[in-house]
Amino acid sequence: MSKISRVCVFCGASGQGDKKYQEQAYAVGAALAQAGLAVVYGGSDTGLMGAVANGALEAKGKVIGILPEDLKTQQGWHQGLTETHITKNFFERKKLMAKLSQAFIVLPGGIGTADELFEFMTYTQLEYHDHPILIFNQDNFYDKLIEFLRHVADEKFCSHDDVNNLRVASTVEELIAALHND
Repeated sequence: MSKISRVCVFCGASGQGDKKYQEQAYAVGAALAQAGLAVVYGGSDTGLMGAVANGALEAKGKVIGILPEDLKTQQGWHQGLTETHITKNFFERKKLMAKLSQAFIVLPGGIGTADELFEFMTYTQLEYHDHPILIFNQDNFYDKLIEFLRHVADEKFCSHDDVNNLRVASTVEELIAALHND
């Protein structure tokens, strides 16, 4: 695997949740920039997405936003990014995210974030890529999902390696350290 220079961050765009998630998303963005890593993400200026971008930008980092055309008007489009790419749809968005990134981080989020996690886990399982996938398990947010994935493996619908290949971090420091362990 090549050295990691760009990290794709999947997370919620909704700003309605507990502010502690936005605060940590901001800290993740800042920590990635301070570690010299560019952030690739969904391009929104709202919720955790906006917080990650703002944290990285304020730490003088590079932030690449990828936004599907149809969401340009639905979600706030972050105007202050280093680079912005507009794609035709979600499929093209995820394809470009994969192309531009050497690692993936999953912060708290909803159904869209879970979709991205499962899609990229599937790509790893099928050996389409070997990029690390890290789950930021802030305040045990993903405990039940990790338990579910272990159950899926126990029932032989995937291997335990598929689940064990996920890296789980509970703090921003652990997250950055896990990226450097490649």
